[in-house]
Amino acid sequence: MNSNHSRNNSQMRPVHGERESEYNQITGTRDFRVWFQPRAGLPGRWVTQAQWDQIYEENEQRKAAKAAKQQDGTDVTGQIDRLKEISRTFLQELDAMKAGGECDPRWLAMAKTEMQTACMFACRAVAKPSDDC
Repeated sequence: MNSNHSRNNSQMRPVHGERESEYNQITGTRDFRVWFQPRAGLPGRWVTQAQWDQIYEENEQRKAAKAAKQQDGTDVTGQIDRLKEISRTFLQELDAMKAGGECDPRWLAMAKTEMQTACMFACRAVAKPSDDC
């Protein structure tokens, strides 16, 4: 295969997404192959352009599904973010009450502490940490 890049194979490995092409005498077209390495440290392999496109499309679908889960709060991170937002809203309400000066600041401070504790417990319940944490 003729490389689109000038590199000596003994000196460098291909990088993720690097393309090579060769002329296909049967079809009279150029066939491309792409170096695919799923993650750093894992072995890579050459794939055809069609396989590369399929891998890319599947990855985009996974990203879209993950983003949708985060928005509706069905994944752990989304649920924790929702809990923290609820806690922030409540704490802002307490701060507004404190600024108004109509409430006892000691009880507001206790309410703030208890809300922070409740948020911490709820987040740990969602995250389900191991017993040794």
